[in-house]
Amino acid sequence: YWYDPNGGKDTPAGRDAVLAGKAKKYEQMKAAAYDEKIRPIDLFGAQMTSEQHIPIMNGLVNNVEGQFQVNVPNCGALPGIPDDVAVEVPAIVNKKGIQPLRVPPLPKKIMLECIYPDWLKMERTLEAVLSGDKSMMLFGVLESKETKSYEHGLETLDALFNIEPNEPMKYVEDISAHFSWPKNWS
Repeated sequence: YWYDPNGGKDTPAGRDAVLAGKAKKYEQMKAAAYDEKIRPIDLFGAQMTSEQHIPIMNGLVNNVEGQFQVNVPNCGALPGIPDDVAVEVPAIVNKKGIQPLRVPPLPKKIMLECIYPDWLKMERTLEAVLSGDKSMMLFGVLESKETKSYEHGLETLDALFNIEPNEPMKYVEDISAHFSWPKNWS
């Protein structure tokens, strides 16, 4: 499941746990790389992980070909989706790179009820970020099932714009300077 007793990996507590685990793993990898007495196999084991990113890297580097589900720019792999939208499709991976396989079109019902709405939401969010249109950001907040009212949406948007910058957001431009309400907004 995406959630756990702390609320999941996307909550502050969950994110802290994930980052702590990554920091620990990073220290182990540094030790294995620079300390001749430490054998990586003793730290990480001899069994290749079942997570597909390791076999994908193995295919790219060592030419051990495999077929994997990957996220790539569509470029015609999935009919009905623009080429510049990322899709998850099967691909052959080897030293030549990641070669997406063309798949048959999805059923119209799936396209209309799932794919197109998600794609349009992504396009609206991208346009809001690129244009700095605060009303488009509000639309995204209001569209969320967690938003209970228009006032709640405004409060949520205000809270998002007033979050103290943290890693890595402290290196990003001030969003308050980038976003504004449209001139005709009342």
